[in-house]
Amino acid sequence: MAHIEQPASEDDSQALVLEPHRFGSSAIVRVRGELDAYGAPRLETLGSDLLAEGVGELIIDLGETTFLDSSGLRAILTLHRRVSNDGDGEFAIGNPSESVVRLLEITGLSDYFVVRRDLEHSDNADGDLQDPGPASFSD
Repeated sequence: MAHIEQPASEDDSQALVLEPHRFGSSAIVRVRGELDAYGAPRLETLGSDLLAEGVGELIIDLGETTFLDSSGLRAILTLHRRVSNDGDGEFAIGNPSESVVRLLEITGLSDYFVVRRDLEHSDNADGDLQDPGPASFSD
């Protein structure tokens, strides 16, 4: 899958970039920039496509998310529900940024999601994510 970028604006530093990475039946979607009302439907569509392709473990990497509003949070909750309703699926938030952690705490959702802080990016020029290996979804 290719990178999915929001069209350029006057301030490209906050453009939304969604980077899906597949590892067998697992996928990590790196979310860079602002996840707001404009970008949230793109995340939902990408997540839905991954689930339709047989992904059973979905991790949304929010380590480089600079802004998350209620629309972005709704998209994440929707994907969580879709994965969980499947029965065997696993969902997690990876490496949440400080602003994301604050929003989760304010909304009372900090204990709702499994959080993985062990996602690492390789040192190659593309900054690709490394296969996280089997996930431990226990606290």
